[in-house]
Amino acid sequence: MNKNIAKIIVEDFDRLLKLMELGIIDKEMVTKTIVNSNSASLIYGAAQIVKGLDVEKLTDAIVKTQYAYYIYQFARDIEGANIEKLTDAIVKSKNVQYIYEFARDIKGADIEKLTDAIIKVSNKEDAECIYEFASNVKNANIEKLQNAIIGTQNAKFIYQFAISKNIEGTDVDKLTDGIIATKDAKYIYHFAISKNIEVADVDKLTDGIAATKDAMYICEFARNIEGANIEKLQNAIVASGNAEYIYCFAGSIEGADVDKLTNAIITTNYAEYIYYFARYIKGADIEKLTNAITKTKNAELIFNFAKNVKGANITKLEDAIIASQNEKFIILFAECIKDANTEKLKNVVAETKDENHFSSEERTFLVLMDLLKEQKFEDILNNKDKFSKLFIDEEESSKEEPKVFVRKNKKCEN
Repeated sequence: MNKNIAKIIVEDFDRLLKLMELGIIDKEMVTKTIVNSNSASLIYGAAQIVKGLDVEKLTDAIVKTQYAYYIYQFARDIEGANIEKLTDAIVKSKNVQYIYEFARDIKGADIEKLTDAIIKVSNKEDAECIYEFASNVKNANIEKLQNAIIGTQNAKFIYQFAISKNIEGTDVDKLTDGIIATKDAKYIYHFAISKNIEVADVDKLTDGIAATKDAMYICEFARNIEGANIEKLQNAIVASGNAEYIYCFAGSIEGADVDKLTNAIITTNYAEYIYYFARYIKGADIEKLTNAITKTKNAELIFNFAKNVKGANITKLEDAIIASQNEKFIILFAECIKDANTEKLKNVVAETKDENHFSSEERTFLVLMDLLKEQKFEDILNNKDKFSKLFIDEEESSKEEPKVFVRKNKKCEN
């Protein structure tokens, strides 16, 4: 048959069937033409639609195409297909997805052969198919698949493998070692906390989460995992140098060593969390933390420390606020901090050039405008005398120089 004619005919099954019905073309010729097309979609389509074709020849033809999708479809849908040949073909394709689907859906498939095939060709990105294979393929070799999923080092699917109710006969110890080897803090933590994993080795998992150096999950592990070794986790959180979670550990973990964590938070030199630690952590060494906050040279937080931390050394903090040369917070310190040396602080301000060249009266007015805008009426009332003097006659105001006041920083705590 002319190749062009053959191509037109085999691609139009309605005409092909009619010509067969009329006896113009016979089944043997149709089979030969379809096979010679080497088109997986045509071979599969013809086998589905045209009755009485030679399925054995079409099986050989579909195998020859090496097209995994149609090999799988052929095995699933074509009655009389040679499953053994098609199993070998799907294995040869090395297509992880269709090896799995073939094993799941094709009656009579060699599951052991397909298990070995999916293991051989899989990598980290294919871990989901190994997991699905173990979950959904009857008589799958769980031990082999478990070793394979561990070998991928894909933490998500090692965890899924361990918690799946569809996978029976797993070895929790091996999976524990596997999840730890990934060094994935998130899934080590979830592995430890899961209620679907029986008798997980908490000591091993504690060492595993500590080795990740992931401060957030180390803290969560210590807070939520029964039997966790708090001392080991505390050492790990200290070693992380993460100020936020050092503070979190001290505030939320029963049995935490506050002295050790105080030293750790100081080492970070992170002003915000040094301040929070001093303000909120019971038993914190305020003297050490006072010294630490002064070294940060953060004027706003030195001021907040003096204002809100009970037992803080005001003299040291006063010296630090002066050393910062931050006029705004020097003034706030003088106005707001009990036991502050007001005269000393005012003298420092007086000696400092105001780069905006505002008079003290003008600065006080700007503060008032800011407070009105921010609706901080309580602050206005607390400084009523200072603000009222802005609006009296100049002759009366000359009798007494108004005290210097400055706009309150928006981040300054009430």
